[in-house]
Amino acid sequence: MIQMSDTAWVDRGLGWRMSASAALLCSVTIASAAYTLVPGVGYVVILAMALLICLDSRIAAFAAPGVPGWPLAGFAMFNALFMLRGMGTGLDLRTLLVHVLSLGTFVLSFTAWRSVLASTDKTKTSAATVAFAAFSIVAILLAGQVAEMTGLIDRRNLAVDQGDSTYVFRPGGLLNPNMTAAIAVIAVFAAGESRIGKLRLVDYMTILLTIIVVLLTQSRTLIATLLAYLFILGIRNPLILVTAPLLLVASVFALLGDSAGEALSAIFERVAGRFDGTLASDVSNAERLKVMTEALSAADQAPWFGSGYLFLVKIAGVSSHNQFVDLMVNFGVFGLIAGVLVMALLYVPASPAMFAFCMLPTLMFSHNFFDSAPFQASLGMALAVDRYRRAR
Repeated sequence: MIQMSDTAWVDRGLGWRMSASAALLCSVTIASAAYTLVPGVGYVVILAMALLICLDSRIAAFAAPGVPGWPLAGFAMFNALFMLRGMGTGLDLRTLLVHVLSLGTFVLSFTAWRSVLASTDKTKTSAATVAFAAFSIVAILLAGQVAEMTGLIDRRNLAVDQGDSTYVFRPGGLLNPNMTAAIAVIAVFAAGESRIGKLRLVDYMTILLTIIVVLLTQSRTLIATLLAYLFILGIRNPLILVTAPLLLVASVFALLGDSAGEALSAIFERVAGRFDGTLASDVSNAERLKVMTEALSAADQAPWFGSGYLFLVKIAGVSSHNQFVDLMVNFGVFGLIAGVLVMALLYVPASPAMFAFCMLPTLMFSHNFFDSAPFQASLGMALAVDRYRRAR
């Protein structure tokens, strides 16, 4: 067995830098969804990450810490089952390979970040690297939201122009609003859990930007999740409970000037309306109930092997917003069991906090847990940090 002292010389050489470069490349371009701005660049980034990881001399020469075996098995199992089920159903090649990109991104992200954090002589540098990555992710997500609000991008065909009150709709930016919020929460979780002692200025900036991003998305689940995590983080760092609200209000007024009061009032009114159901334009609850009824009917018609990928989207226009229900409808009982097993291979062990704040919201209230490369990239970073923290 290779001891840490046997590999100390490569920790100080190109090994750590290669893994750190792969990890940052993954976070800044994929977890932030910046790669979506240039078609095809995601594949280039994945190949570059794989090459950088192979150039890490600790992994190439000593397999320490190496490519994780169980997540790699989960990646292979899910893709094999998905492709077998998709044969003869008319799915195009890009759809058949969607999980190769997303779950492959998770494996590479987790491998890179685990290698970064395994260097015992670079503990402070590794924490700073995580902090920089988390801040970059949230900053780019917010930039995407601003671009959508000002009409520079229009991923959802909202036809927004600069004359609209653009802060009152749910800007997701480069992704849909729920996914944007989920990734922002994961990023702040990784930043918070990577610190042994007090948070640094960059961590407080990440918290501030995350609050803004999540509030703009108006995602009820992720707002509640963020508040719960910040409360727990605030117990360890009480300054958060005082500074975060003050910095938020100060930043909004600094950016928006005289219109800041109107913007804050509109956002909080809409957020409150989404929680108490008084928002007239918010029909998501009724829509999800209707789709859930159709999902149960579809699962009853094809209980064992399901009706095929994205079946609910084909018949209802939207998914069930629950990953377990979608697995049952798409792939039946066998697919649901396989999906749970794949999750165990990919993400276990993980702390209850990691599961509650990073995975559960998207599992229970979204539909693209497995097929979103940005989400899986951020999960890889968070899981590496989570295991590193528990091992200390």
